[in-house]
Parts: sequence; structure tokens; C-alpha cells
Amino acid sequence: MALTTADCLRALPPLDALIVADGALRAGADPVRIDSFLAAGRGSVPGRAVASLADPGAESVAETTARFHLLAAGLPVPQTQVLVHTNHGVYWGDLGYTQWKVLIEYDGQDKYTDTNAFLRERERQDAIEAQGWRIVRLTYKDLRHPARLVRRVSDALPPGIALSPRPHLGSHSLSA
Repeated sequence: MALTTADCLRALPPLDALIVADGALRAGADPVRIDSFLAAGRGSVPGRAVASLADPGAESVAETTARFHLLAAGLPVPQTQVLVHTNHGVYWGDLGYTQWKVLIEYDGQDKYTDTNAFLRERERQDAIEAQGWRIVRLTYKDLRHPARLVRRVSDALPPGIALSPRPHLGSHSLSA
């Protein structure tokens, strides 16, 4: 699995490579072995840069895609699977910035299969917001419009967050 992941990191465009790397880490691939295969091959500089951003906490392609766009825009690295303690229990968020209490949730089409699911999600959101968290809900449409996704998340963060350009991921202007 490590060799195949390294080959994908070398050959695929950055977003696709990150999706593969996240999935491989989640499935138990050894990041040290991936890195050693990358170090031994050609084209490894961009692959290693993308590999350094891979996260086994990403549970879906949508979560990885959202994280990729945030990273490509230069935003700080978001944490995956954010734990939030509330008066109604413990909840997990897809992505977030714990230091600023910003949670980023991806809502797929099948998330709200019935009225009860919608009501449970509303109660969850109320409990999280009662602890001072802001929630940015993303959909497939946001993934298709990276600048909009980045702008929505940026608007939830405190002003003046330093951007760290990651040219190996491509550029995603906030003005697009």
C-alpha cells in the first residue's frame, strides 16, 4: 500500500494525490514507508509536500477536498475529527480550528434522510453553538467553487490570520 500511495503522490494532481494519501493513511498505510518510497523516486518533491499534509482523520473525499482548498489558499491546517464537549454530550466535527472555535461540517445529500435526522442535527448544532463555536456548513456546491468555500471559512476566522502559501497545491484566489 505504501508503494502504491507513493506512486500516486508522484503522478497525480495534488488534490487527487491528497485524496489517495488520506485514504491510505486511514486504511493503515505507514507514513514513514510512504516517505521512504518518495525519497527514492523522481518527482518526489511535490509528492512529499502533499504527503506532509495527508491526514488519517479525513473520513471522506468531500472532507479531503474541503481541506485541500483551505490549504491551497494558504489557510492554517485544519484539524480533522474535532471533538466538542457540550452540555448535551460529546460531538465530533469533520474539520475545524479549535483555537478559534470554528467547526467546518460537510453536509452530503443523504445526511438528512428523515425529519428525525434533521431535528437531531439541529439539536447537535444548538449544543455546539451554545459552547461558543461557529459552524460553517459546506455542500457539494462549495466543493465545486473553491474560492467561495475558502471565503466562507475565512469569514468565520478571526481577522488577520496569516496565510502560508503552498505553491505545490496550486493557487486558489479568494477573488474568484
